[in-house]
Amino acid sequence: MVPFDSGAETGILVVGHGSRDPGSNLPLPGLCREVALRLRGTPVQPCYLELARPTIDEGLTALSRRGVTRTIVVPLLLTAGRHVRFDIPSEVGRSLARLSNMLVCFTAHLGSHPQLVSIANSRLAETLDGRPARLSHTKYVLVARGSRDPLVRGEVSRWAASRRFEDREADFLPCFLSLTQPTLDDGLQRAMADLPARIVVQPHLLYPGRLLSQIRSRVERLGKQFPHIEWVSVGALGPDPRLVDCVLDLAVQASGNHFTREAG
Repeated sequence: MVPFDSGAETGILVVGHGSRDPGSNLPLPGLCREVALRLRGTPVQPCYLELARPTIDEGLTALSRRGVTRTIVVPLLLTAGRHVRFDIPSEVGRSLARLSNMLVCFTAHLGSHPQLVSIANSRLAETLDGRPARLSHTKYVLVARGSRDPLVRGEVSRWAASRRFEDREADFLPCFLSLTQPTLDDGLQRAMADLPARIVVQPHLLYPGRLLSQIRSRVERLGKQFPHIEWVSVGALGPDPRLVDCVLDLAVQASGNHFTREAG
């Protein structure tokens, strides 16, 4: 059990992005159940910003019905884009106008949480396990969702630059699926330009779904076009039990913050 002196009236709202793909939404309720088990009695409610239910308003309403008057809002998102800085606080604010007895505080997003770094390295190691070592002839491509927000692009670039694999710099090339450059094709072309023996493509995505399938399809097509290169696709970061630790750490850090009626 983590040190979490919340009081009986405090609950946690874990906000996922939401997807049209039901499979992408399935892991969040299970994650919240595991967090609740670790906290022994603190209500933990999953919800989604968009494209899925329960919504943020429905999640806060569910907590209110359980007697919660102080809510710690955990944005389960990888980068501090518009969703974290504006959209989630805005949706929470609309709910607070109706839930007159509710106070809130916000945690940080997942960002570069040490457990998330550990998860990313584990996914990579699992995928490469049993393959011949080609570290000096391997290029690594990191693929994120994409955003017009320069803060998000900078955060993804810093994440890529800081990645290490097997105690050495892995030289990840960052690229994005949409809305900004370099695109996925740009990143793959840059990787191919060095004539590597192997190209490893790691998605910076929390859960499997449509976007992961899109990346894998592109890599498979390139594998057929350029069979002299070994193409390796890594899976999404989650589900992973270490994400429970991420949520707990963020909630514990925020539990000492000032609770307010102001959203954001």
